[in-house]
Amino acid sequence: MKYSTLIFDLDGTLAPSKDKPSESMCKILCEALKYFKIAVISGASFEQFQSQLVAHLPCTDFSNLMLAPTNGSAIYSFTNGKWNCLEKSILNKDDKEKIFIAIKNTMEKFGIKEDNTFGQQIDDRKTQITFSGCGRTAPISVKKTWDPDASLRIKMANSIKEQISEFEVRVGGMTSIDVTAKGFDKESAIYKIEKYFNIKTEEILFMGDALFEGGNDEPAKKTGVDTLQVKSPEETEEKIKELILSAIPKEV
Repeated sequence: MKYSTLIFDLDGTLAPSKDKPSESMCKILCEALKYFKIAVISGASFEQFQSQLVAHLPCTDFSNLMLAPTNGSAIYSFTNGKWNCLEKSILNKDDKEKIFIAIKNTMEKFGIKEDNTFGQQIDDRKTQITFSGCGRTAPISVKKTWDPDASLRIKMANSIKEQISEFEVRVGGMTSIDVTAKGFDKESAIYKIEKYFNIKTEEILFMGDALFEGGNDEPAKKTGVDTLQVKSPEETEEKIKELILSAIPKEV
């Protein structure tokens, strides 16, 4: 078996944006945990990881599962029957204020209204501030049409960077921009996962739907791990099935 560890993006890779994975995906993830160490990296908060992913898994032993919410600015493992935070980089009050001001200035610059949205547009996730163009709870049908080619968010992200260059600013998800302390992305998260799982780079396969140039999964390539671009959770599920089959010992 070539890989001991599978690392995934969440939205668009394991599940639709801000939605739970399919029942079959949840089952296959639990099956995969018997053969692989698994980690998931996302801009989502730890609480969102719980409600969107973990709560729907039909297994209870997560000792082989690691979560890296808010782009790896926090890392969680499951030991002694509960989730434990291994590390967390919380933004302080002054940092949050700088980020909020920069995002609001940018919204005004690009004519983004704070009304007529689905839920919060600027979300304080403690270790990350996230801007969601049409609100964090917007249905996928709305998100798909808001900024389909990410051109608006790329311009907005550049504007935010000009104001607060000391922070990490990246386009994420379907309508979002994530801001963390400097140095937090999927590259740094993978290095942390390697350390905590005590594994080598060549043991890892990373799967994501945005590994292309400028995509929010692209930093994973810098680590040297094998990567696989997927188009949908359905494609991811089929690949996991293939990997499980390759991991099952063959009878002599």
